[in-house]
Amino acid sequence: MAAVRKSLNTSRQEWFRVELKERLSVLKRYETDCFGVCLYLLQSEAMACEAAKLTLLELMKDHAFFAADARTKSDMLRKEALRRSLQIRRMQGRRLADHA
Repeated sequence: MAAVRKSLNTSRQEWFRVELKERLSVLKRYETDCFGVCLYLLQSEAMACEAAKLTLLELMKDHAFFAADARTKSDMLRKEALRRSLQIRRMQGRRLADHA
């Protein structure tokens, strides 16, 4: 019984590792576009980098993103990049207001 459990755990770990590699590969193809959208919106490399990171992390968890066609992926990426860029902009505004 222990051998079966160990085998199942190994199989799950292998599946997860392969799934993770595939998702990272897909996200890498969208990384530049993501940063470009965030940079356009925020006009700051540091904030755009943070927004892009948050966008890609969120999309990493979204099963629908990976099941979608290329056009839908691009739309989903732009919407999430906009959402995260606005979040970063609001946080930056609050920090400035707190220091004023």
